[in-house]
Amino acid sequence: MAVHPISVTSPILPTVQDVPAPDPRRTVLIVEDYPAFRMILSAMVSSLGYSPLAAADGEAALAVAASTGVDVLLTDANLPHMHGIELARLFSNRYPDTELLLMTGYSRDDLVRRFTTIPPDLAILFKPFGVAALQAALAQCTRRSHFNEQPPRPPLRP
Repeated sequence: MAVHPISVTSPILPTVQDVPAPDPRRTVLIVEDYPAFRMILSAMVSSLGYSPLAAADGEAALAVAASTGVDVLLTDANLPHMHGIELARLFSNRYPDTELLLMTGYSRDDLVRRFTTIPPDLAILFKPFGVAALQAALAQCTRRSHFNEQPPRPPLRP
C-alpha cells in the first residue's frame, strides 16, 4: 500500500530507490498498544537501519521523549487513554524537531471524519503496510528534517 501525506492533493511518497542511507543513531519512537505488532515494527525499523524505541501508549511515549531524543514519532491512531493524533499534537508542541508519522487502519475519509483536525505536518501510513512502505515513509521524514546532515539530537526536555 502506498504512503500518503494527509493532504488529499499531495503526491505519493518517493520510491525506495530515492531513499538516502539511514543513520543508525536516529531514533524512531514506535507507539503501538499491541505488543506483538510493536515488536514487529521495532524489528522492521531496526532492519532499515534506525534505532527503535517503543511505548505502549501516549503517556509512556511522552516519558521516553523526555529522557531520550526522538527523531521520528511513529504512532498508531487508536491508542488507549490518548489517541495518536493527540499525541502527535503534543509532540509537535513540545518537540518541534521530531517528525510525525501516524499509522492507521482507517481509510482517509474515516480518519478525517473521526478526527476533525489533523496536524498539517502529520504524515499518514495506511495499514496494512510492508517494509518498503515504512522505508519510504521514514525516508520522507529523513528528507524533511535533513537527518543525514545533522548530528544526533540530545534529549529534549518539555
